[in-house]
Amino acid sequence: MTGDHQLSAALAVARARDAGRRACAGGRGYVVSCLLMAAAVTTFYTGLKVAPAVAPGDLVVPASLLVLGLLGLAVARLRSADPRTVELERPALCASAALALVALLMNRFVVPSGLTPWAVLFGLLPALPYLVLAWRAARR
Repeated sequence: MTGDHQLSAALAVARARDAGRRACAGGRGYVVSCLLMAAAVTTFYTGLKVAPAVAPGDLVVPASLLVLGLLGLAVARLRSADPRTVELERPALCASAALALVALLMNRFVVPSGLTPWAVLFGLLPALPYLVLAWRAARR
């Protein structure tokens, strides 16, 4: 009987290790998705300033409202997410939305046209919460 008990304990340890590996792999995927979101947001807001002919001024407000709507849907999705993820993600989404409005206003009224360091810096502004989120998620 001792042999069966040891076998089941070894099986339990092996399953626990497998679960730990899957959790680490899922955590890496979350960090990568946060970094991809940061890159996409930076590209979007920098592109609005660099290539205004591609997105005429008439489309900036509707596109911004679309982005804010998508962020709102992401916040609503948090109701069914893991509570540990929600406590990290909700402030990042809200901060990114607020910084997106700041970036749009700065790009519209302050930053000169073309690909300048200021356009890239203000394009990076809404991505900062996602970079912090990726860093915090990687540390967990």
